[in-house]
Amino acid sequence: MFKKLIITILLSLLSLPSMALAASDRVPDLIHGELLPGPEKDDANDPEKINTWFQKTLIKNLINTIIGIGAALSVVVLVIGGYMYLTAMGDEEQLQQAHKTILWALLGLALALLAFAIVQVIVSIDFG
Repeated sequence: MFKKLIITILLSLLSLPSMALAASDRVPDLIHGELLPGPEKDDANDPEKINTWFQKTLIKNLINTIIGIGAALSVVVLVIGGYMYLTAMGDEEQLQQAHKTILWALLGLALALLAFAIVQVIVSIDFG
């Protein structure tokens, strides 16, 4: 039962990007390079603008994606800890394990939120 619940949650999370793309009112034209990531076409030969795009956009998006995945996993572990707490039925050992799971999940979520804030501050600083 528990494995089926986890599999259902993970599969539903995997379907979110396709639902977001389905809600788009416009289909990207990938043949002509429209909506592809990278600097603008006029900036493609300017190394300084490419480096700026790389630092300000690509790295930030990559780190934010990793942080988002970590936060989502923390929430899943928090739900698992809640399930463990509810199904402990008074068993002290299971209650302690559930408490530890919830504590570590909350610490992981706090760490992910703190990491997101730190990335936003660092990216907003102009080092040049």
